[in-house]
Amino acid sequence: MDRQTTQSAMVPEWAATSPALDREGVRARVAAQIAAHRPVEELGIERNRPQDCRDFAFVGIAPKRTGPGSRYRCSFCQTEQKFGSGRIVLSSDGLLRLIGDDCWERHLDKDRYDKEAQDYRDYQTRQRFERLRDHLHPAVRDAAKRIRVLVIESEDAIRFVEALPMLLKRNVPLLFEQLEQASHANGQLRVERTARDYAAIERSGAERFTTRLETRHFVSGLRAALGPAHYLQEDLKDAVRHLNTAMHAIDTTAWGTLTNAAAARQIKAIEAHVNSALQLTSQVSAAVQQAHDFLGAENVVGMPRWCSDHDCDLQLDNATLTPMPRGFCFECDGARSFEVERPLSLTRNLVPDLSALKQLLAAA
Repeated sequence: MDRQTTQSAMVPEWAATSPALDREGVRARVAAQIAAHRPVEELGIERNRPQDCRDFAFVGIAPKRTGPGSRYRCSFCQTEQKFGSGRIVLSSDGLLRLIGDDCWERHLDKDRYDKEAQDYRDYQTRQRFERLRDHLHPAVRDAAKRIRVLVIESEDAIRFVEALPMLLKRNVPLLFEQLEQASHANGQLRVERTARDYAAIERSGAERFTTRLETRHFVSGLRAALGPAHYLQEDLKDAVRHLNTAMHAIDTTAWGTLTNAAAARQIKAIEAHVNSALQLTSQVSAAVQQAHDFLGAENVVGMPRWCSDHDCDLQLDNATLTPMPRGFCFECDGARSFEVERPLSLTRNLVPDLSALKQLLAAA
């Protein structure tokens, strides 16, 4: 059996007899193999160069290999451990081959190589747009809808988070000052203990005292109490505007009229809008979680215990912190009592989870 007959028998059923006929189908199958993290050699890579090197198409980029003994064998140079990065080529005989990025000049025509390289870049851009259209667009639309519902249905909770730092600063300045001090001590609410130094008394005969700071509570969600002021409603509205802009660009861009470079720039702009929306939403989510934690069970129990300690500075003003179901009541001499309580609608997961959208964006 001659070599031509042998090669014909080895042609995979899905391969085209000419790279111009079914390069898209072959590319899809190569991409699926690589996405599954399977070795490209399992695609049935021909080890020898083709008889005709003039007609070919790029159908994939071989994942980079850097480890010892893991380099690719170049089908055109017919050399083992030849290269770590290169391309998967569909030849006119319908077989797949590997060629290194530094090998092609010895085997392929430069003009044809440049043409096929550009064609593969165009293919990659088309794939990115199709992912934007088929997968990212529905996810963006869903995220925009969920954020709009949040703005409408949870307005009171969001306004509460925005106003919390100013509420505390205006109505309970003594407590606010203590919280500021805690922010410089990793959130620790401390009291100063004084004790007799018996060793010093034995040495000198005079009474001596020592002082030490004792931590009574670690404050959760301290940033929500101290600020700076948040503008969460505006952040959420800006996020929706970014998502709407991304959807509009996907829907209205005449992709078929764009050059590869122009399409890449447009895709980058769309991704930037989605990223901006994700960042804004993440900031709002963090602020909501901080406010929830500040008025959560841990602080509701721990802060009154610290305040009631006889060595707490607030005792100089006869201050008390009384626990409430979702907050506390602060009272001290010469000032009216002030209650701060978390709204029922302010939950830790108030802001929708957009991690799936983030993963889709990374995949696009």
